[in-house]
Amino acid sequence: MSNETLSGCDPEWCIAVFARNEEARIGECLIAIARATDGVSTQVILLINGSSDKTAERALGLLPALGLRASVYKIGLGCKSHAMNVFVHDLRPRANVYFFVDATSFVEPNALRALAGALDRQPDIAAVSGLPINGRGAAQMRRGAMQSSKLFGQMFAVRQSCLDDLSTRGRRLPIGLYRCDGLFVGFICWETDGVAHERAMPRIATVPEAEWRIRPISWFGCKDIKAGFNRLVRQGRGRLENQSWNPILWTQGFGALPRFADDMILEWLKTNRPRREPLQDRFFTWLALRRVRRWRRPDEAALLPHKVL
Repeated sequence: MSNETLSGCDPEWCIAVFARNEEARIGECLIAIARATDGVSTQVILLINGSSDKTAERALGLLPALGLRASVYKIGLGCKSHAMNVFVHDLRPRANVYFFVDATSFVEPNALRALAGALDRQPDIAAVSGLPINGRGAAQMRRGAMQSSKLFGQMFAVRQSCLDDLSTRGRRLPIGLYRCDGLFVGFICWETDGVAHERAMPRIATVPEAEWRIRPISWFGCKDIKAGFNRLVRQGRGRLENQSWNPILWTQGFGALPRFADDMILEWLKTNRPRREPLQDRFFTWLALRRVRRWRRPDEAALLPHKVL
């Protein structure tokens, strides 16, 4: 990536959309993006990772009618953290603002303009995030974000200079990481001098008027029940990730993070035991541990992006 001034063919905005088995929702997600980008030079990069359904076919059939300038890539490995690395380091074009949007989210018509406007007004801020309108825990998320700014993976924006800096420094999320958004915040908010030290000024902000919504979960649907169960297991994994990356970040820095998150957890487990958790969490953390111990390193071919549009 270059820090040069944008040329006439470069987009003002670039939107990375991350999707895995989102055949049912990708259409609504892209329609919402088309409405929110009306009148703004925009390029959409859709990264479909580890999908076994027809997410790609659904998107390819819809994009021409929406008039979006878009590229579509498929990645064999189902891993958002790896897809984020691929976007930041390999695929993104030059643009003023980069948006990260999860395909499960439907951005409101003014959401992206609100995020871009906040970056324009606050030059010391590197990234901004909106807030959810609905969904499980939306009210709690809104309260927490207003007290202490966070980046929510469903929708946030980063200025060009920030991503250029991360790319130059080679900051990559460990492949397989569940809590990729939290570590990405660390990349932005902490000094990148080898050991994590907080910056003197805030680097992220919350923009309340930038909102997104999701399709409500039905606890009577088999797919939603399965998704909810897997989310609890992934949260158990996330707690293991937090425990295993902390000693690395505070003694060696970001550059010492391993390529694969499972390697990080397994190495930590050689000399540590997971902290004792509340009873309701123990079963899911046990399942997460079992999955980590059964993990096998993915084939390199599964990590490569393949352009389909």
